[in-house]
Amino acid sequence: MAQRCVRLSDSVEVEVLNAIRSDGFASIAAFLRTAVQNELKRRRSGNSQAERNFAATLEQHRRELKGIAAAVNAQFALLDAFTRVMLHCIPEPSAEIHQSAKAQARERHQKLLRMASAIMKGEAHADMAELVSHGE
Repeated sequence: MAQRCVRLSDSVEVEVLNAIRSDGFASIAAFLRTAVQNELKRRRSGNSQAERNFAATLEQHRRELKGIAAAVNAQFALLDAFTRVMLHCIPEPSAEIHQSAKAQARERHQKLLRMASAIMKGEAHADMAELVSHGE
């Protein structure tokens, strides 16, 4: 066993001597060994507790992200289904009015983009504005 020398201030030494008397330690060395062992145990259990908390937090975030991914997939599926219904059910305009129908569709599309842009905030709003101005 390695021998170490520890210097204590007068006030700490008085507290240690009082603890030795009250707790029944054989010597200051026995008290210090016990104190060091207790501190090491506390640190190990504290780290493992922190690791458990971190793992629990990661698991919670994983579950939340999985839910968000499911919601995004559901939205995509609904949009895809709606688009397919629209494309299959709406007839193409006749050749005579095809150009005017395209122009009206462009106007409706620009209006849709402007409405969506007005609803959105922040960076997404700027992206949507760029899309609107790019189409014009």
